[in-house]
Formats: sequence, C-alpha cells, structure tokens
Amino acid sequence: MKGIRKYFGVMLMTGLCSLFLPGGNLKTAQAASLPTEDEITAYKAEGTWEERQEYVKALGYDRVSPQLIQEAVRRESGVDAMSNVPSDWEEMPTEGNVKILAVQVEFQDYTFESSTIYPEDIYYQMFNGGALPEQIQYPYDSLSSYYKRSSYGKLNLSSGQVYRCRLSKNRAEYEGYATGEQELVKEVLQLLDDQIDYSDYDSNGDGCVDGISINFAGENSGWGSTWWSHKYRLQDQEFSLDGMNFSGYLYLMTDCSEGDYTYGTQTLIHETGHMLGLPDYYAAQGNDSTAIATVDMMKDNTGDHNGFSKWLLGWIPEENIQRVTKEDGEQVISLDPIASETLSNKKMIAVVAPEDTSLYSEYFVVQYDEKINNNQSAWYGDSTGYRIYHVDAELNYEGSNFRYDNMYSSEPRLIRALNKNNFETATVWMYETGDRLAPETDESTWFYGNTPAANTGIIFDDFETGDSATFRVSFEQREPDDGKLELTLSEGSNELDNIAYITINSNRKLFYTEEQSSPGIYLEANGEQYPLSMNIQKGNKDIVLTYSGDDKILKPNTEYTLVIPEKTFLTEGNVYNKEWRGTVKTADFPAAEKIIVSENNSFERSELIASGDGRAMIAKHMYQEDDENYHFVISMIDQAGNVIDQEVKLPRPQDAYIDSINGTACYDGNIVLSLWTYSQHTLLYRLDKDGNYLSGPVDVPVKLQIFPSGSGVKGTEKDSGEPAGAPVETGDVNESWESWMSVYTIDFENETAVRSVESGFKTFMISMDQNSYMVAKRNPSEWYYEFVIYDNNDNKISDILKLPEDYLYGTVLSAVKNDNGYRIFYSYDDGNKVTLRSALYNENGTLMDDRECLTALVGDNLSKDIKWQVCKGEWGYLLISENYEPGRTCYFLDKEANYLSRMTLSGLMNNGVAAGNRFVYAWNALIDSEENMVCVITEPLIKEPVEPSKPEEPAKPKETSGSVKNQNNHVPRTGDEANPGWFLLMIMLSGAMIFSCTLKRRR
Repeated sequence: MKGIRKYFGVMLMTGLCSLFLPGGNLKTAQAASLPTEDEITAYKAEGTWEERQEYVKALGYDRVSPQLIQEAVRRESGVDAMSNVPSDWEEMPTEGNVKILAVQVEFQDYTFESSTIYPEDIYYQMFNGGALPEQIQYPYDSLSSYYKRSSYGKLNLSSGQVYRCRLSKNRAEYEGYATGEQELVKEVLQLLDDQIDYSDYDSNGDGCVDGISINFAGENSGWGSTWWSHKYRLQDQEFSLDGMNFSGYLYLMTDCSEGDYTYGTQTLIHETGHMLGLPDYYAAQGNDSTAIATVDMMKDNTGDHNGFSKWLLGWIPEENIQRVTKEDGEQVISLDPIASETLSNKKMIAVVAPEDTSLYSEYFVVQYDEKINNNQSAWYGDSTGYRIYHVDAELNYEGSNFRYDNMYSSEPRLIRALNKNNFETATVWMYETGDRLAPETDESTWFYGNTPAANTGIIFDDFETGDSATFRVSFEQREPDDGKLELTLSEGSNELDNIAYITINSNRKLFYTEEQSSPGIYLEANGEQYPLSMNIQKGNKDIVLTYSGDDKILKPNTEYTLVIPEKTFLTEGNVYNKEWRGTVKTADFPAAEKIIVSENNSFERSELIASGDGRAMIAKHMYQEDDENYHFVISMIDQAGNVIDQEVKLPRPQDAYIDSINGTACYDGNIVLSLWTYSQHTLLYRLDKDGNYLSGPVDVPVKLQIFPSGSGVKGTEKDSGEPAGAPVETGDVNESWESWMSVYTIDFENETAVRSVESGFKTFMISMDQNSYMVAKRNPSEWYYEFVIYDNNDNKISDILKLPEDYLYGTVLSAVKNDNGYRIFYSYDDGNKVTLRSALYNENGTLMDDRECLTALVGDNLSKDIKWQVCKGEWGYLLISENYEPGRTCYFLDKEANYLSRMTLSGLMNNGVAAGNRFVYAWNALIDSEENMVCVITEPLIKEPVEPSKPEEPAKPKETSGSVKNQNNHVPRTGDEANPGWFLLMIMLSGAMIFSCTLKRRR
C-alpha cells in the first residue's frame, strides 16, 4: 500500500500521442516535449526528476513570449498595461522571409563521426526541404514548408548554409542553461564570425539575429537537461558581432540511427514554435490535468498549430475571424479548414462569447478540421469535424503576460479543447453531425469561476461537415429565477455503505460559496458529527457526498441526519440555500470493533498483508537515510486488536529506491515482502510469521505480481500486455494462443526459475493451493475467458475450462480452490443489470454449481473489466476490486457463495484482508493535519451461536388428597395451588396495615 505521497502518481499522455500517427510510423518527438513513463521512472531512480522539472520551469515554456503578446496588443489597438515589457526582449519575427543560423557543434570528446547525428545534408533538408522526401515524411517534410503552410504563406523560414565548428572543451564543461550554454553559444558565434556576416540573419532590421539553431554532437541526456532539445535565449545583451545582438537559440539533438529523420524535423518545428513565442500546451506533471487535451504541435509535436495560436501569431487577420455575441443572436457559420494552405474570403475561426471582447479575455474558439496539409497525420481515419477550445487569455496584474498557462494551471487553463467522449476514440475532440455543446451538457459552455455569472448560455449545434460545412451558435433564453431550491435524496440513501456515498438532486444549478459555515455538510447521530466531502456534478445539479473515515467509522444499521448548513450553495439566481436536513440510513456491513491509529507517522509507504494465521501485518517503510538497509516497522495485529511493533532492517542493494510495497503470506507460514523499485526491479524478502527478517533480497529485473506457491512465491510481470519469454517448443501448444507469459519461481533456496506459459488478453494468475495455480485469460478470437490449472513446475495439469454456456462472455473476477474443487467468481452484464455469479467445478472440470450472488447496476465496479483479489475467511469469501474509483469495493460471501454484505475501502492507498473471522482494513488519513495510518478491525462476520438459557426444572407438586390439577395442563409452581380463604385473609390484613399507617401520619 503506497503512502499518501505516492498516490498522485504520474499519468502520462505521451503514449497516446503515437496513436494518431498513420501506421505508427511517425514518432512524437518526446525529447522535446513530455518524457515517457519509463523515462520519469528512471529519472526518479537516479534522483534527478525534481531537478529536471525545475530546469524546464526555468526555461519559461509555460509562458507566451511577452514580445508576442505586445505585438498582438498592437494589432488589437493597444493596451497601455504593456509598458513594462523589456524593450531589449527580441524573438523571431512571425512574418516575412526569416533566416535562421544553422550550426552543427562538435566537442573535444564528441564529434559527428562518433555520434548517431544528422549529416549536414539531412540537417539542411530539415530546414529547407529538398531531395530526400522518402526520409522525411509529410507534413514534417521541412521546417520551411511546414511553417509556410501553417502561416498561410506569411512566414518563409530558411537556414541557408549549414555551418559546423568544433569547440575548445569537452561537452561536460558546457553544462547548464544559465552558464555553460551561454558560454557555448558565444564561443560558436565567435568561431564563425570570420565566415558569416550576422546582419544577413536580421530580416526585420531590429538589430537582432532572428534565430540560431545549434545541433550538438553526443547522446541525448534526457528531458529537462542541457543535452536535450530545447529553446532558450542569450542573456548577455551587451554581446554583439557585426553590430548585431543575439537572443533566442535552440538546441537540437535527435537519435537518427534508424534513418527516421521525420522525428528530428518534428522536434525542430516544435522548438521553432517556442522561437516564435508560443508556450508548451502539455502538463508538466505528466497527466492531462492542465494540458490542451488534444493533439497540437506545441503539445505532442503533432499536427498543425491551433486557431488560437495562429490568431496570436498574427496569421489570421480580423477579416478572417467570425465574432459572435449574444447581441448577434442565432448565427449559422461556415469556416474554411484551419489547415488550409492559404486564406480565402471565408472565416478561419469563430470567436464566441456573451459580449464582444478582445483577444485578452475569456471566450470559445471554433475551428474546422479536415485531414489535409499539416493536419494530415494528426489522427486516424478520415474524420472531419470541429474542435472547440475554451480560452481564458486574461492578462496578469502587471499586464506582462497571460494570467493562466497549460503546464501548471489546472483550472482555469490558457486553452483547452472541449472533449465530448473522455478520450474513448481518436476523434473525441471533434464535434460532428448530431453533436451538441450547451450549458447543460457534460462538457459545457460555462466559463471558469463556478458562479452563476459563469453560465454563458451559449449553444453549439447543427454541425455539418464536408463541402457545406456549417454549424449553429445560439444563446439560451432563460426564465426569471424565483430562487426556490428543492433538494431530493436519490435512491439508495437508506442502504448506505461505510463511505456513505450519497447523491442529492437539485431542481436548479448550484455553486460553491466561500461563505459556508464550518463544518460544512455532515452526518449526525448521537451527538457525533461526520464531515462529508462534496462534489457538484452533472450540470451543477447533482451533489455527491462521501465520508472518508479518518478516525471515526460509520456504524451499520444506523439512522443519520444529513445536515447541509445555510450558505453552502448559491443558486443561479444568486440566492443562498437555507439549512436543509434529511434522513439517511446505513446498511448491514461489518461494524468496526476496534480502531487503531498509528502513533509513528514518519513512514513513507506501507502495506497491509494477511499473515495466514488469523493476524494482519502492516509493513511501514520509514524515512531513514541509510545506504545499506531499508528501515521498516512491522506491526502484527491480532483479532483482539493487540498490536506488537518491531523495527526490522532489510539489506538494501546499491541505488535501489522503493517505489511501492506489497506482499503475501506463504503456505509454509512465512511472509514474502515485495518491494518495487524505480529502476523496474522487484526485491523479495522472506520474513517469519512474526515479521522477523529471514533472508533476501532476491533481485528480479522486472516488476512482479506475486502469489504464494510451494514454500515460496511465483510472480508474473506487471502489466506486460505481450508478456516476455520465449515460446515453449513442444508439440502440444494450443495454436490459438500467440503470446506467452514468463512465470518466475522464487523459493529463496535455489536460483530463480523462469518458465513460459500460454497467455492471452487480460491474463492473470491466481494461487489455488500449495501445489497449483490457475491462469485466467481471454480468448483473443472469441473473447471469452478460459482457465488452465498448472502445477508448481508450470506444467499444465487440466484441460481448458470455460464459464457456463449461458454466461460464456462474462468477466472473470477471481477464483479460489476449496475442498469441493475450483470456485470461479465472475460478473455478467446483460445490458440492463450486472450480476455477480459463482461457478463451482470439481477437479475433473465438471460444473457442479452456478449461482447468482448479487445484482448490481450497470456502471458499478462489477461491470468493469478490472482485476479482483479473492481471500478465504472463516466466514466464506472476500472479493476486493482493484479499482480505486470511487473506492475499492469489498463483497462478503458465505461458504456457499451467498451474499452477506459489502463495504467500500475509501481514503488514499487503502487495502483490506481477511483475518480469521474478521475483516481488517487500513488507509492513510490526515488527522489534525498529520499523516496517520488508520487500521480497523471489524466485529466477527459470523457470530457464535448463543445457546438459549434453559428455564429451571419446575418442582413437582406434592400429591395431596382432594387436590385439583390445572385444567389447561399448566403445572403450577410450588405455592401456586389456589386457596381462596387464605388469599382473602391476606388482603384484609394489608388493608388494616395501610389504614393504621395513615392514622399515624394524621396525628
């Protein structure tokens, strides 16, 4: 279980970029844009990731050039807030005949003869075009032709002769953008001064060389470093030659050992975009949380520049812009394709906003895309359509630059393509026939800010493509708002699980307000408050609430009051909500019997593991500077909640940094702890049942998913879509399987064995018992799951099993072996509902039982093709999903696979295990602003039956002559025989005593 610091891992879009290039032949120039996931992992392992990020941030790629903004302001009739832009800041001209100085630079220890680098003729070709079209693929055929098309003929770039020089020092002596690079550029210019009149490179007569491109010898040192393709500027404004000053330069390095020079040209085009003043439109953290959210030359080195960038560069004049405001009313608009080679009388972009505003405001930019010219290789297929960008180009307080960017600003961003399908297809950014974009659609036309004023009322619809490509813009007519707010609890609010996932429907749009009172929205019962997290979704009309837990746990079968304090929301009519209360009830889930909060908070990452003897083990990796050992605190927790902590040192290989932890109990009673490192290795350690170190590490050079086997473990490579390992050369290989998976066997006594077994799509392996395991895989042609049982030597010991015929295409979740055979848990989606089912096979593969365990809604975790883990507890079975959104679902089933209850594991990096007759789960939580580990032990899932207390044996009545037995066969107790005379006498005596007492009081 990873620590809270590791939760926000890097989710990269770079792999997606190559999807849009025909046949996969054209590469995105990763060296110049975002690093790959493997590169980031390597940088973290060597400890340079943060340093590289700071390097890129210092280069200023997140910002548009102030000079470019200044030029655009002049075109927009001027804004006097730009007076503080330095007058000596110079960039490459965006129009005219511009000549770039192209130089190949060698060092004392690196030359082009010893490097896989561009020959001079190829470097010339990359700039100017020429005789090698088969080696550089269209539309990245040359820098000159690309920008001539992109600018509609307004910008003509060339390099003239390509120069070469050798510097006086070794390459390492020119490190650093602020020092070594500056020295290198000046030395190059001085060496070439006798050969070049630098005034030939000043096309606009501003006294500054338009641009310099330096192609350096030697290997690429990776993203965010000196020897990486990037753009910067010469900082010494006093330095001049031939009466000329120098400013922007770019470094270019690309490995062309395979002869793919297109890769280098894409990089050159991207870096020249920076020379022109454009920023990067990708997210610095590696995911798409701040990026432009579509292909773009300034994001992934792919396709044409977008319409906003072209407008900013001055390539789209005002007469080719269709402006639409609310005053204009409904408009049907026709646009030329943004990738046209020339401007016509038609409009190139539409700029839509409620009011007529300048470039420096918030609006939507619409462009029409066809697969032509610079956009020819931007995506698969023949799709055409409209990309609609949400732009917030407000200036900062000083007026020197835009307020927002795409590298570091999440919301608002400078520019973002509105996305209708959540990246499900390559045309997700395209609005086509039948599509609609409006205030109420999921991707909406609301401005940033989440206030009532942010509703623009803009509607885009009636999209048509082809020869008569048009679309319609209109503005919604709104009824006067009476301000009346009605909130309704959705179905399921009386069957909440432990995280209390509650949805409240509103009759009108809601907005956050900063005036809400503490503690915000909460649940209340018996004087205890449970604060809820809130998210407003679906057109601002659904309130989604969840309870994260912290150190208080909701109780099952309990009624809670849901309280929404006043001024929590603001409605469209600028009306605050009044306090609202509703009643919700929790379902019958396992109740918390004991809650343990870790006292030692200095752990970096942790994992919860079932020890195999009814206890749970928490392994916490502690912060400790030690090159020889990893420091762990091992906590053993018994079913009564008693905790025994001990410090354990594990031998550490050199430069091995832990990425994450997992582990498993083995059949011999020991525990194997598995550490994944940033260098993509797995380190395996054997501990005894109490957590004491026994042996290890066994170092495996891949990331393994492990499971118990024999006296040790087996492992398969994590997320290996086409698993590694040579095919088994036997005559009985099933020809329908074309891929193989490597299986590693580690027993800590012998050398690690690696063998291959048949694999397929969505393959996973599950331990059955000490001597066997199951491989579950999707058939690649029929798409149903098949299962094969293997022994510990990876020999097949069963024929292929399938799901029952009626449910053949179900999704296998997991499996387990018991005394009766193999029990397979799977889900089946019939389009209306999803059912969790269990099929029982005997050891001969005969189906013995198939039953429905529970029914869920489509969209529930069960309907998703994700992995699950299954554990056996004393009560039966526990299934835990590997899906973390919105939390890991746990289903509890009895020994016959009948449904008992469910829970959801929320919080950051959570896990749960079966420990005897109880469920133990843990997560990392912030309590009083401190990181803590919270561990919960539930009550027993199966209660011990309570013997009813036996009544005392009644005494037998004495038989006396003349006694009468009760007529209804009731055997009276001793003294129960009726004696009317004695009874009457007792009443009379009692009355006399009461009367006597009353007389005494009166006296």
